[in-house]
Amino acid sequence: MKFIVGVDDHDSTKAGCTTHFSSILLEKLFLKNCKISELPKLVRLNPNIPWKTRGNASISFIVDCNISLCELEQLVSDTSEKYVKKKISMGYNLNRKPGYAILEYDKYNLIKDKLESFYERAVSDVIPLDLAKKFAKNNKF
Repeated sequence: MKFIVGVDDHDSTKAGCTTHFSSILLEKLFLKNCKISELPKLVRLNPNIPWKTRGNASISFIVDCNISLCELEQLVSDTSEKYVKKKISMGYNLNRKPGYAILEYDKYNLIKDKLESFYERAVSDVIPLDLAKKFAKNNKF
C-alpha cells in the first residue's frame, strides 16, 4: 500500500533537524522493505516566522509498504519520539512540537485541492497547531 508521509519540527537549537530525522525514518522504512516511490520533497514554509529554526521546512515522501497504516504510524511515532526526546534533538526540552501526518495515497486525489490551499497558506501565513490538527482530522490523516 502507498502512503504519503509528512514530518516537521524535529529540529532544535542544540542538534538535529527535520531532514536528518527524515533520513533516519527512511532508513527504518527501508529495513521494513518499504520502497520510496519518488524523491522526498523539501516543503518550504513561511520564512518570516520569528520562532522558526534554521530553514523552516518540512519533508514529505511517498512510500510503498507491505505494512498496515497502523504499523506505519507506530514506526513513525516511535522513531519521532526517540529522535526528539531521547537521542538527538532533545527538542521537547526546547518546547518543540514535532509532528507527522500520514495519508493513504489513494485518498490524495480526493483532497488534492484542499492540500494545495493548505500548503499555500503555510508558505505565506502562520497556521496554528490546532488548525493543522483539525485539518488532518477532517481529512482523515
